[in-house]
This record gives sequence, structure tokens and C-alpha cells, in this order.
Amino acid sequence: MSGAVGSNCGLQAWAKARTRANAGSGSGLRSVLLAAIGAFGLTMAASANVELSLHQVSAPDEVGDTVEVQLIARSDTGSNETMAAASVIITWDVATLDLLGNHTSGAVNLLTSSFPADPFGLNTDLHDGDAIYVAFAPLGNPVVIPPEGALITTYVFEALAVTPGTLVDIPATFGGAVTEVFDGEIAGLVITGALFGGQVEIVDSCPPDLDHNGDVGFGDLIILLASWGPCAPGDCPADLDGNNDVGFGDLIILLDAWGACPG
Repeated sequence: MSGAVGSNCGLQAWAKARTRANAGSGSGLRSVLLAAIGAFGLTMAASANVELSLHQVSAPDEVGDTVEVQLIARSDTGSNETMAAASVIITWDVATLDLLGNHTSGAVNLLTSSFPADPFGLNTDLHDGDAIYVAFAPLGNPVVIPPEGALITTYVFEALAVTPGTLVDIPATFGGAVTEVFDGEIAGLVITGALFGGQVEIVDSCPPDLDHNGDVGFGDLIILLASWGPCAPGDCPADLDGNNDVGFGDLIILLDAWGACPG
């Protein structure tokens, strides 16, 4: 039938895989919901689209801090749209961020909002740089998505390393999974619009603390002295004055900061 999509597409493939795996069990709820949304209907391109974007809540964050990144959904039609469900792939750099989970504080009302077990294996390890988030609206009560945007969830990471900008992205596809938003009124209608990742900035509140133990002391002094001399731009933590050379200027900065780091 024209317009139909094969059984391996996005949430519909998920529905069928999960239904087979969890038939008769309580964990099959997601599969039942997904099947009701669209596994037996047409999946069509929509003129009404819902854009997804990511935004760092409080920039910059510091190394060791909890970093919050909001998932925002917006109607691109100039009027409200509705959403029954969504699967959203996210990817990130494991050298700078570690995914801790998500929370729904301040978000729209959802039946479920989590990183569930998935047939694609993206959520087998939530620390490997890729995951798929799944949201379902309450049955019979789809989420309203206005043009000004609605908060769907907030992803929570730990900041691991200093960076002027590391990308948390929303790929359209990854590892067999698909980022999809389903319409709240027409079963199976995919209304996914543009996808926008977000940059996360992480800073170091105490640069002279080269060993990151919360205190500027002899350990940091040893690291600085071992780095003495010219160094590559952007890859020289001991270059505290930013002149691409570790020398007396950096030593003075370290000695001036001697003791416990602020905060």
C-alpha cells in the first residue's frame, strides 16, 4: 500500500520486537502503547512538524558538576501540535560527559519518560556515548507542543573535562534506531521536524589545581615543573597564562592560588 513503511522502522519496529520479547508480561506495556499508536497503521510524512532541540541549562558548568541539558519540542507550524510518543536518540563525547539519567522537573505531563531496554541495544550501556530516550503521553491525553516550545525532559550528565564546547546531538538514525515524534491525533503519523543538537561548555573553576584534588599544592607544582617549556596550544593544562609556554608566569599564578580551591 502506498505510503506504508516496513516493519523495521523506528518505534513500529520497536513495538513489534518488544511485543515478541515481552508478550504476556508487565514490561510489554510500552510495546502495547507503541502498537496502538501506529504499528498497524500508515506512517506518513506530515506537513505539521515538531522540531527537537537540546539546550544546556546553566552554561558554563564546571568539571565535576552535574550538567543539565533540556530536550525542547517546538511546533514549526505557528499553531499548537500534539504528541503521543517520541523516541529520541542522543549522542555525546564520553571524554567530556557521562550520562547519569534524566528528570522531568518542569516538563510536560508524560506517562513514561526514560531510557528503557531497547531492541537496538543503545541503552545496554548508558556510558558509551549513545542512548535512546522514550516518552509516552498519557493514554487519551496527548502532549500539546506550542510554537514557543515545551520541555519534554532534562538529561543529566557529569562534566568530566574542560571544553569550550562539546556537542550533545540528536541524530536522525543511529544503530538501527530512528528519532521519531508521533502525532497525538492520527495513529502512526510521524511529525518529526528538524533536529538540533546543543553545545555544552565546561570550565575549570580552579585552573592551578592540575591534579584536580580540590587543592593547589605540591602535586600541582610537580606537574607544572614537569611541563616546563613550550607546549602545544589547547593541550597544556600547566600553561596557566595561555602563552603556549610553561614558565615563571605560570609558576606565579600557581603560587598565588596555593591552598584550597574556592567553592
